[in-house]
Amino acid sequence: MKQKTHSFPAGRSAIFLFILCFLFSGAFTVSALDWGLNINNTTGFQYDDEASLVQEDIASVWLSHSFNENTDFRTQGSYTYTPDIPLLVDLDLLRLRYTIPHENSDSQITAGRFAFTEFTRYVLAHRLDGLRYRFIGQSLSAYAAAGYAGLNLKPNSTIILSAADDGDQGDPDIYLGPPRIIANTGLNFRELFLRQDLNVALIGQFDLRPDDDLDAGQGRTHTAYLGTGINGPLVDDLYWSGFGYFGSGMMNNETVLLGFLAGGGLNWFIEREFNSRLSFSGVYSSGDKDAPGIYSYDSSDPNTEIYTSMNFLPISESTLGVIYSPRLANIFFGRAAFSMKPWDFFQGEVSYLAFFRSAPAGIAGAPAVVPVDPTDNESLYLGSEADLRLNFRPLSDLGIAVAYGLFIPGTGDTGAIRDDSPLVHKATVNLSLKF
Repeated sequence: MKQKTHSFPAGRSAIFLFILCFLFSGAFTVSALDWGLNINNTTGFQYDDEASLVQEDIASVWLSHSFNENTDFRTQGSYTYTPDIPLLVDLDLLRLRYTIPHENSDSQITAGRFAFTEFTRYVLAHRLDGLRYRFIGQSLSAYAAAGYAGLNLKPNSTIILSAADDGDQGDPDIYLGPPRIIANTGLNFRELFLRQDLNVALIGQFDLRPDDDLDAGQGRTHTAYLGTGINGPLVDDLYWSGFGYFGSGMMNNETVLLGFLAGGGLNWFIEREFNSRLSFSGVYSSGDKDAPGIYSYDSSDPNTEIYTSMNFLPISESTLGVIYSPRLANIFFGRAAFSMKPWDFFQGEVSYLAFFRSAPAGIAGAPAVVPVDPTDNESLYLGSEADLRLNFRPLSDLGIAVAYGLFIPGTGDTGAIRDDSPLVHKATVNLSLKF
């Protein structure tokens, strides 16, 4: 029987850690301690075959303190309510940062719980517990970091890299995310040539799941990623970016992963017309037509012990549309958007996204209401989405965000979605208050 070796009641550890932060802050003088309260309420509906309520309420408390001009501390804890999980208390941030000034540069050492990212945020953008060193120079920045993912509460973890990770999502007795060590390092060369910036990143993640946590047919997944990207101006007001990642790894001790992720975009800033921006972007993540699912494979030769899969597996998930945000594995999407900010307190954006499979195989992370047709071995088109976002900030401490999305599934002879899948509408209003 599967043992739950990395689970305990949700919120208990977060409450304990946040109490420690309050006790720790008691050592500070009241005048040196900053604190505040944030409240976010999101209310809306989603309609496909039937209407359903969208409700999320978050109350968070933050504390910050500067010991001196080189050392600062910040922490944040939150309570989240949703109809599915009415009680979720978590430690969002616990960061101690020390800055070492140099003549023309700075170095920073950061420890605790904070966000780990790479330059595109498509491969890694997740909160981890760990350590980071960063060098910030005039023309060169560099960082090296390592963190542990297994202390994140499962509802706040988007790391899914194996069948065991995927299976944990539906297990009510598991409260924490998968136990993985993630290391990343990167370089940023500013205006290296022709005002273009060059980024280089190397990332690795290592599965620490114990044998007792693996069911029959499951195994560990270790991956590594090497990426580079260039971005900068083409002419005045017109900027571009391009990037690529090569991913490799081993799944279940019998599948070699050799995939890639590539993308880019154009941004045209039209400040004279209501501070407008017109943008086009796209991302391609390789897939494997012989893989029935993202976390499984199918070798055409039964005598082959090692199978090579072209699936690219990002570490964390990305938010793409208001409704449709599949994991960037075996996915290709294009996006066009137009935004404007005619006043300081208002910004609006309309966007259109088109989604495709990179190969006629399974995908992950898409809404269950619009499933891929398992009998379709040819079609790549998944569907299109039109989104509208309006942001109001009438006061510095009050924000209102309105979002509406319409997803049109790709059905019929040219689409890969099951023919009985409905149109999906989603509308939300978010109210944020700061005290």
